[in-house]
Amino acid sequence: MTDLKHSSASSATSGAGGATSPLDAQRRRLRLPFILPAVIFYTVFFVAPSLASFVISLYRWRGAGDEPEWLGLGNFLRLFNDDIFRGAFVNTLIVLLVVGAIIFALGFFFTAFVAEMRGKHLLRALIFFPSLVNPVVLAIAWGFILDPTRGALNTTLEAIGLGNLKQVWLGPQLIFPMILLTMAWMTVGLFTVILMAGADRIPVSLYEDCDLAGASIGQRFRMVTLPLLWEVAAVAAVLWVITAVKAFEFIYAFAGVGTAPPRSTWTASVYVYMQGFGSQGLPELGRASAMSVVMLIVVGVLVVVLRRLMSRQKVEF
Repeated sequence: MTDLKHSSASSATSGAGGATSPLDAQRRRLRLPFILPAVIFYTVFFVAPSLASFVISLYRWRGAGDEPEWLGLGNFLRLFNDDIFRGAFVNTLIVLLVVGAIIFALGFFFTAFVAEMRGKHLLRALIFFPSLVNPVVLAIAWGFILDPTRGALNTTLEAIGLGNLKQVWLGPQLIFPMILLTMAWMTVGLFTVILMAGADRIPVSLYEDCDLAGASIGQRFRMVTLPLLWEVAAVAAVLWVITAVKAFEFIYAFAGVGTAPPRSTWTASVYVYMQGFGSQGLPELGRASAMSVVMLIVVGVLVVVLRRLMSRQKVEF
């Protein structure tokens, strides 16, 4: 009997930590057909283009019909002396920080207060609606609204007797702030819905305990909602970093219908487009690829830093 128990224990140990059982082997074989399409898609549409972009960044190349000229790291070194790229990079950081601060401040506000209101699902849908519309359509619409001569904003101000507040909203001084505000209006809905969805998972009993203790809405948010929402907020912050650095179509279309945006509004993505498609002369695909590689590295560094800064012990509930 002792030998039988010992044999059974040995076989169980062997099955758990040693040889793989036939059922486990079959499960592993079945995973491959489901994982393989995603791996192929990711490789073809992300890994391969990224590697090709890095290779192109080592050459001076103007596209089909032009003979590539080896530069090594020459395109990268030129970026350090490129005032336009530095300005575009700074604008990208401004979009990242300013618009990010606005959308997360509003997102947390809506999560704390709108969630307590009746009809919160309707309000959530209204807040999210701008995120459903194509950014180019929104940019053109806001361009017409802010037009200094025939725009709805200045016309309305004049009609209600506030003509002294009329501004050249798309002028050199105000166009970039207007881009920041309209981008915040356009994107706040998505991140608010992400935060609200995370808040919906928090047990109601925790809020009931706060009510019994006489906590205010602000105290409930600080002591319950924010700590339990931290992981969701961290994921949303990473998503915003990627979204902000890639911002292109809205900014490009905002300045004016059918015209290129003024240089003061360029972000890194807009400048990559200008270089790669020759909007500022002959195309410079090598230089545009070098800028793309630099921005990819910047995104990677920002994501790692952000995850470390926002890392904390996971709260179970």
